[in-house]
This record gives sequence, structure tokens and C-alpha cells, in this order.
Amino acid sequence: MKLIHRQIAALIVLLAVITMVFAVALPHLRVDRISEYTYMGVPYKMFKAGHLSIADGDPFVENGPHAVFVSAAIAYYSHSLKPMRYYHFVYMAIIIGWLFWLLQRQFERLSRSWIILGLSVLLVLSVWISIPLILIYPIQFNGMTPGFLCFLAALLLNGEHPYGAALMLGCAYSFKGQFLAMLPGWMLYKVVIENRFASWKARVAHAGACFILFFVPTTVLLTVLARLFHFFNDTQELKAYAWRAPSILFDEMSAIGQKMLHLPSASPDKATQAVRIRHTEYSGFGCLTWSHIIFSMSFCFWAAANPLWNRWRGQESKVAPFLSLFGAAGFLYWLNYLFFWSYPFWYNTLPVVFFNLFAIPYAVLSFQGWITRHLSERLGLICLVGVSLVLGGYFLKDIYRTPGWHDRAPGDSLEPYSWMP
Repeated sequence: MKLIHRQIAALIVLLAVITMVFAVALPHLRVDRISEYTYMGVPYKMFKAGHLSIADGDPFVENGPHAVFVSAAIAYYSHSLKPMRYYHFVYMAIIIGWLFWLLQRQFERLSRSWIILGLSVLLVLSVWISIPLILIYPIQFNGMTPGFLCFLAALLLNGEHPYGAALMLGCAYSFKGQFLAMLPGWMLYKVVIENRFASWKARVAHAGACFILFFVPTTVLLTVLARLFHFFNDTQELKAYAWRAPSILFDEMSAIGQKMLHLPSASPDKATQAVRIRHTEYSGFGCLTWSHIIFSMSFCFWAAANPLWNRWRGQESKVAPFLSLFGAAGFLYWLNYLFFWSYPFWYNTLPVVFFNLFAIPYAVLSFQGWITRHLSERLGLICLVGVSLVLGGYFLKDIYRTPGWHDRAPGDSLEPYSWMP
């Protein structure tokens, strides 16, 4: 009981520190004003006009209507951007709480909780400095952060409720289209790694059922809700929206096949633009961002492979299925976005940061024995303080200096727009 109370207290301290940091930094944080003018302006103006529509996407293809319209409604009815910013911050706080609970469940007798607290707070700060103008994606109003919340729920449900987990993964996809890249690793785990069914035929059947359920939240549930709220102007728009979720998968698989077979693109102009944007992205990202990505891919590969190794040795842990599924989905996710998938803006695939909020403390605690033998506690604390100073310096630069490679104008996160009352 004392251990549970200690874990809850540590979690409350962690969330309180992160909330205070966010509250202090919020008036100074920079956002992509040009992008948000479009992303926020379109649904906001729909509320003002009294007619919501998803005829052209959601009204954006990669974001679900529940990700777009709820946030716009908060800003519209509160006449302020601040409640909307905190609405999205709550997603991140819940995610951090769940990840912290997972760490505590894995390491039930933690003697140095400050390691987790310190690393987690530093990683949350690095969210704001790793990728230029990052606020337009995880904290503002599109679906990546609530999508990851659904993905994490799917991981937790998979052991006892695999079909419910498939639905939750589909909910993540309904929030943000990039979560489609989680599906290949999820299916690979179901067919090859998961040991729930004895025969391969049963495994394939189970994976097929999960594959179908994955598309239910977008193709069925959101379509029905949108129809009830009169978001479609005619039946053709309804059918196009219902078919859009699986059609994106077919389009992407076709693009990957063309790329692997070195076939010419069906849209040369689009392919040329994707190459140009990808070159800009590669040249614009700094060491910190690449460290996030490399560590995320490495951890996901280790998380998928290590439980299999431990199972073969007869030392499977209670979180092995969670880690294996986490790693398989994450590794193929990055493999797709970095090398195969045609969608060029890979810097908005921000589960990398949430992956690492779990991965880095988990890796530190997994190798805690080796660290304590080779690294004194005082030296470790000095390193932690040094990293804090470096991250703090980058954080201040991000507030007061525009990233030179980015061609979009940043602005104050709370500055109202011209179309706001």
C-alpha cells in the first residue's frame, strides 16, 4: 500500500511540474501562424457560419472531424485560444501519467524515482525544442496527441481484449491519418509474434478480424455520427468519406510498391514536390531531433526482439507482450515514414516523442545495475543537471529565435487571429 501511495505521489509531482512549466511557457511559445491560420480558421469560420461540413476531408484529410471541430468549438465559444491550448495539454498530461504508471508497474521497487521524474520532465521540455515550431502538431489542435492516447489504450487492452484493442487503434487512426503506419507492425505481431492461438490459420483469422475492426471507427462510427449531425451535403459525399479510410491504405501500398519496383510515379509533380520537401526536412533537423528518432527506432527494434529472446530462455516478463507489440508497431512505423511512405511531412509523426517518454526511462532502469556499477550517483546527477542546462538553453533560443530553415512565420501562441471575435 505504501508503494502505491508513493507512486501516486510521484506521479502527482511529475504532472504538477509539467503543468507549471507549460503555464509559465505558454505566453512565450511560438506557433506556426500561417499553418494555424488555415487549420484553425477553416473549422472556426464554419462555426461562425453555422454550417459544419467534411466534404473536403475533415475538413483536412489527415485529421478526424472530432479532432478539428471540438478544438475549434472551444476557441469559438470561449473567445480565446488559451482554453484550447490547455484542452490539448490535458492529452499530453494523461499520456505522461499512463507511461509513468507503466514504468512503475515494471519496476515495482524503485529506489530512485528522481531518475524517472528528471528524465520525463526533460523529455517533455525537449518536445518543444526538438522539432521547429512543434506546437502546431502535438499541443495545438490536430489529432496526433489524442491519437497516441488511443494507441496507448490499445496496447494496454490487447492482452485481455484484443478486438477492443483493434478498435482503439482504429480510433487513433480516426484522429490522425499517420497512425495508419502502425497497422503493418500490429498485423505482423498478430501473425508472427503473438502466441494466443496454436495454429497459423487461427492467427491469420484473428489478424484479419483485427484488420477489419481497425477501420470501423472511421468507416462506420464517424460516418454515422457525421450523417446524424448533417455534415454531408449529399449521399455521394457520405460514400466518399466512408471509403476514404481503407482507400488511403491501398494508395500508400501502391506507392510503396512503385517505389520498391522503381516504377515511375503516377503523379510526377507530386513526387518531385515530395522529394524537395523531404530534402528540406532532412537538412533542417538538428542533432536533438535525430537523437530522438534514432533512439526511438533502436528501442522499438529491441522491444520487439528482446521478449522473444527472453521467452526462448524461459524468462518472459509480465510486460513482454506490451513491449513486443509496442516495438513491432513503432519500428515499422518509422521504417515506413523514413524510407517508404509517400507522405512527406514526417516531422509531424510525433509519437516518437511519446515513445521516448517511455523508452528512455525504461532503458535507464533496465540497465540500472550496470549504471550503478560504472557510474556514481553524484556523477549521474551532474550529468542530469548538465543536460537540463543544455535543453534549457535550446528552449530559450526556440522562444526568441526563428529556425532559419523554416519558411513559415512563427508567432505568439495566444495571439488572436483576425477572424476571431
